[in-house]
Amino acid sequence: MSKLGQDEFGLYVQNVIRGEGVDTSGVAFDNQAPTAVFFKERMTNQDPNIYYYRHHSAASLLSPDDLDENYLQSAKYLH
Repeated sequence: MSKLGQDEFGLYVQNVIRGEGVDTSGVAFDNQAPTAVFFKERMTNQDPNIYYYRHHSAASLLSPDDLDENYLQSAKYLH
């Protein structure tokens, strides 16, 4: 369960995850907010720089009202 932006990146994320056999039926799309992105910059011999663009993203707007309690109770795994 998550929320993605109704944008090309959100559709890509859903398709890739679904292609890996993950049930994406609980994914909602938001027409007003973009899909969040997360980048890790590889650094030689040091910790990576991390850039997380989540502010005002669709996932940041996920609320308890977006969750299906019955679906969660029937899940084998939760990540």
